[in-house]
Amino acid sequence: SCSQVGGCSGLSQVTQQCQRYGYGCGTKGVWSSWESWSTCSSSCGLGNQVRTRSCSQVGGCSGSSQATQQCQGYGYGCGTGKCTYRGRTYSEGAQIQTAAGCNTCTCLVNGNLSCTEKFCPSVSNCTTVGGPDAGSACIFPFTFDGVKYTKCTTHRDMDGKAWCSTFTDSRGTHVGGQGNWGYCGGVCGRDPKGLWTPWGAWGTCSSSCGVGSQVRTRSCSQGLCSGSSKATQQCQGIGDDCSPQTCTKRVRRNVNTLTSSEKTSLSLALQKAISSKDYENIANFHGFPETLCSGVCCPHGSLDFLPWHRLFMVQMEEVLGEALPYWDWTENGSVPALWESLAAPIKQGNLLSSPRCNRPNLNTVIRSSSITINANELKKKTKTAFMATTFAIFHDQISLPHNEVHVSMECEMWDTRTAAYDPIFYLHHAYVDKQFAFWQELQRLRGLSLKMENHPDLLKSLPPFDNKKFNKLQKTRIFNWGNETFDYKENYCYEYDDLTFDGETPEEFLSAMTSSDNDIDIDNDIDPTQGATVQEQLPAAPPLPTVYVGIILPKTAPSGFHQFALCLAGSCVSAGRVATFGSPSQNTSSPGIVAKKTHYLVEYEVTDLVNDLGWKGSESEFKLTAKLVNNRLKVPAPVVILRYRGGEVGSIGTVVIGPKQQRQDYGDLLDKFERIIGGN
Repeated sequence: SCSQVGGCSGLSQVTQQCQRYGYGCGTKGVWSSWESWSTCSSSCGLGNQVRTRSCSQVGGCSGSSQATQQCQGYGYGCGTGKCTYRGRTYSEGAQIQTAAGCNTCTCLVNGNLSCTEKFCPSVSNCTTVGGPDAGSACIFPFTFDGVKYTKCTTHRDMDGKAWCSTFTDSRGTHVGGQGNWGYCGGVCGRDPKGLWTPWGAWGTCSSSCGVGSQVRTRSCSQGLCSGSSKATQQCQGIGDDCSPQTCTKRVRRNVNTLTSSEKTSLSLALQKAISSKDYENIANFHGFPETLCSGVCCPHGSLDFLPWHRLFMVQMEEVLGEALPYWDWTENGSVPALWESLAAPIKQGNLLSSPRCNRPNLNTVIRSSSITINANELKKKTKTAFMATTFAIFHDQISLPHNEVHVSMECEMWDTRTAAYDPIFYLHHAYVDKQFAFWQELQRLRGLSLKMENHPDLLKSLPPFDNKKFNKLQKTRIFNWGNETFDYKENYCYEYDDLTFDGETPEEFLSAMTSSDNDIDIDNDIDPTQGATVQEQLPAAPPLPTVYVGIILPKTAPSGFHQFALCLAGSCVSAGRVATFGSPSQNTSSPGIVAKKTHYLVEYEVTDLVNDLGWKGSESEFKLTAKLVNNRLKVPAPVVILRYRGGEVGSIGTVVIGPKQQRQDYGDLLDKFERIIGGN
């Protein structure tokens, strides 16, 4: 504009070109960084994966915001890949526990392992200096033979050297049998030392009369403490029912030796107990209805099974007022006729689901018409049980003939909920108790009797015998701990007419076992006509082993028989069967996870079968395998166990694992054996 009215020379407006940089004007933007590649679109074989980026200007950026590339999927079922971990080969899809036990790896088709990456605090800085796995890290804590170790231990080492585990499963249990351990050096494996608080006061005695238990506790802080946080001691209850008991000793006899008058007296006693309802109230201790304990009171699959049923027999014996007879089913498989004519009641039987037999009256016991008891088979299994030298192994082995009788009887005896309502139950279990007494005497003669009495599972009271509300019998209420049942003559005032098995006393049984061991020792047999040993005259032949099939069974399982076969070079023959005893509603314990806590291993001898088939010599026994015919229990295949002279049932020996199983499939059940073949 011009400031003078007269005007100014020149133009009042000038025009030029310009460049405007506003939104949407096509200005070149800036790309962000590429995102990570997406998951492959194919779980097996070639697929695609995508990544993206974004532009910082609305006007746009040159190039694409998305990139695509080919990828290879490695999912399950994607071929026949093999992976190797710690010297072992695994198939595609296999789940593998790492040595520390806190991470899991999956075998991929390309031979790689895809592993979780959790921190593993259990791997120590301690390195083994000897043994089969020298140079590996110790793992603490680890569990071995049911005991948790937080430092190196000398347990079960023949030279007394300290050792540690170098490989555990997901529960921290030592995986033995494949050299997964080593010797410790120096101060290796010492715990960070914690501090215990002072012990608390002792709790109330569990028994109001006689011996009971009481507990006190303490807690650990600032690290790991050696010892237990809980202490238990026996105590003496002093209640209003503690008057001294008198003992009139009863003698239990074989039911087949009773006179007619003795049988009549026992029948009248049982009929009286039925009429007064004492019979069904005591039978209720064992099973249905579940109103006395949390679930059924009777333990099956735990070590208090034999002590609990010993108390139970005393309880019914007191109701009858006469000694219980026993049925020796290893000699006579016919069901005794003693109480067969009596109508035994089932308490609230009409409320039971899934009865085994079709009963016209749901509240009364019936007898199956198709019972087959194989006395010779039961005798064979009982003999194997008597060869055990620890309470735990005897308990597991004697469960086999016990279970077989229950399952063979069918109907009420087939079901833990109703079995004790059948009078035959008491004749059956009186004999199981006699077998227990026979084994106790074997242990005394072996000098091993104290091995069972101090087992921690037996240092506790057994319900409902410890409850005055349900148990009015003083002797079973006072002496209701598991280990107190061992002194049955003193505490419960009964004994047996004789302690024999297959016509042998305990002394004769042990003598026969020793003779059998000596029979196969040929090194020092002398031929008096030649003045030389057999070994000098003939080429030395290795002794043939005793052969067993080792079957894995769940501690809780429905009732039934389980057939197994023995195989060599693809040829298989039926080898035997074992039974489990439970109820129709009972689930198999922890299917797919095998450990001492949930499963147990029982042994069945097949030496005669192997000899009859000619499957012996030239180390053929090391090629034997076994299998379940129908694996309803979802357990690993049976193993073959080989023992030479001196090997006892339940320990030592060589284990042969079949080609379709791996060592870790058996958890810690094989740790007690000295050698394991196969299962890589």
